[in-house]
Order: sequence, then C-alpha cells, then structure tokens
Amino acid sequence: MSMKITSLALAALMLVSAFPLRAQVAAEPAAKPAPAKPEASCPCDHYNFKPLTDKARAVEAYWAARRKTKIAAVIGGTGALLSLLFMSEQGLRESTEGYDRARSEMWAAKAKAESLGALKVTGDDLDGDIEFKIKKGVDYTLTP
Repeated sequence: MSMKITSLALAALMLVSAFPLRAQVAAEPAAKPAPAKPEASCPCDHYNFKPLTDKARAVEAYWAARRKTKIAAVIGGTGALLSLLFMSEQGLRESTEGYDRARSEMWAAKAKAESLGALKVTGDDLDGDIEFKIKKGVDYTLTP
C-alpha cells in the first residue's frame, strides 16, 4: 500500500511542477543585437574587373594591398603569439616586420588612390568605411 501512495504522490508532484507558479516571471526577451556591419566590397573584387583609368588601377592596387594587410595581420598575430610562447625573439621580429611591410604598402596605395580622387576612407584603414569614387563604364568595365 505504501508503494501505491508513494507513486501517486510522485505523479502528483510531477504534474504540479509542470504548472508555473505565480512568483515565476516570464523571462524578458533578450535585446536584439545590433545588425552586423556589412563587409566592405569593391567593384575590383569581381573576376571580370578591367580598369580603364589610373583611378581604377589605384583602387585595384589599394584593395589588393588592403587584403594583403588583413592576411598579414592574422598571420603576424599568430606568429607573434607562437614566438612569445616559444620565446623566439627572431620569430617575433619577423612577424611584426611582415605586417609592417604590408601596412606600409597599403598606406602608399591608399595615398595614391586618394590623390587621384578614387576613394575616401573614413575611420580605420582595415575596418573603416570606404567610399569608392570610380564609375562603371568610365573608369572600369566588367568584361563578360
């Protein structure tokens, strides 16, 4: 008999635990995260981009140098961490020099493109807003 009472009590307890108590408050929905900033893109990213003017060639050179700098930052950062881990002064120096070379190439390409009026960079070179001032059909074409 006591087994029957115990099982009925357990069943009743499980049934009651499914109902929310008055003291329980529904969780506030989490605030919506801010939409991610879209990744900057350049017309020169297209495989069929063909520059017609120096402005378009300068933009293409800047975009390639910017891409190279982003890659060098990742590789250089990883190399620097490994160099610190293994206490390699030479590895640390090479990691930072590679990134510095890529960054100086990007700055030179950016200066040339800005002097030609081909682009405008607001904020950081790698994460800032970039406005391209080249026109399709005038400065470049997309060949079929």
